[in-house]
Amino acid sequence: MIQGTRLLWQRLDMPGMDFCLLVGEPSVHTAMGTSTGFRDGRPFAVHWGVQWDQDFLPRKLRVDGPDGTVALDQVENGIWQENGTLRADLAGCLDVDLACTPFTNTLAIHRLALAEGASAEIDVAFVAVPAMEATTVRQRYTRLDSSRWRYEGAFRGFSGVLDCDADGLVRAYESTFARVDA
Repeated sequence: MIQGTRLLWQRLDMPGMDFCLLVGEPSVHTAMGTSTGFRDGRPFAVHWGVQWDQDFLPRKLRVDGPDGTVALDQVENGIWQENGTLRADLAGCLDVDLACTPFTNTLAIHRLALAEGASAEIDVAFVAVPAMEATTVRQRYTRLDSSRWRYEGAFRGFSGVLDCDADGLVRAYESTFARVDA
C-alpha cells in the first residue's frame, strides 16, 4: 500500500460515502477517513483512524462521531484497552472491523495471507456505527482467487465477495461498497 493513496467508496446499501487516506512511516502505518450514511432513517458522519504495524496487526482504532467516541488500543496481541481501561470482552481479537468502511477488511486480508481456497475464522473487535459500540464478533475469510475473498459475518448472517486490487485494497464489496475511481 502506498503512502498518500486516497480512496473513495460509494455505499450501495444506503446513501453514503467513505473517504480514506493512507499515511505513515515504515514501521507504523495509518489510514484515516470520513464516512457518511444513514442508519434508522438518520444521517450520520464519523471520522475514523486506524494504525497497524508491519504484520498488519491493528494497534489503534479511533472513531469520532456526534454520538460519541470509540478509542481502542491493542496493548499486546489480543489485549485491548478503551480509553485506558482493559476491555476483557475483546480478549483474543487481533483484528478490527469498522462497519462504515471496507478499509479494515484489507488489514485482515493481509494479516491472514491465505492461499487460494483456504479460509480462516477470526474473532474481531467490531465497531458498530453510528452506535459507537465495540464488541467481539466472529468472521470468516476465504480466499477465492488472486483478487477475491469471501467475507462472512456470522454475527449478522452476512456473506459477500470482496474484490481487491494488487495492494489488497477493496475495489468492490458485494452489495455494500463500490470504489469510485477517476
